[in-house]
Amino acid sequence: MLGRYGITPRDFARADWRWWRRFSQGGLTIEELRLGRMADCGVVTNGTVDPQRVKAEQTGLLHLVAGVVVTEEIGFHKPDPRAFAAALALTGDSAPRAAMVGDRWEFDIEGALEAGFRRAVWVSRSRRRPADPRVKIVKSLPQVLPALLERRA
Repeated sequence: MLGRYGITPRDFARADWRWWRRFSQGGLTIEELRLGRMADCGVVTNGTVDPQRVKAEQTGLLHLVAGVVVTEEIGFHKPDPRAFAAALALTGDSAPRAAMVGDRWEFDIEGALEAGFRRAVWVSRSRRRPADPRVKIVKSLPQVLPALLERRA
């Protein structure tokens, strides 16, 4: 089953152990464990430090990600490939194994694909962009995880 999603058993075992340890210490719900071990990730946000860090903290989801990159802190803003490289450094993964989730085509989606990400999920009500087999378009956040786990043809 893991192979259908491009996940090696070794990578899953490492993520599973990391997330299971947090769950067994009472730090996660079972649902957080299920989601987290399938999709370790980092957040890259354009903008200035103060409002972006506050927004990230207010989501209540920071415990589910490897970290947050605020582009002002690193001096490179999306779509610059160095912004995406900073997020990959947080996750310890490589661009060809990564997926981008974003709502801005030019900054998030095009930037990630140009940085070598193998696929992207664009959260948008618009469908006016050219078709790209690497990009799945969804209308709302609850559709993101199923889109990431969807088997590619």
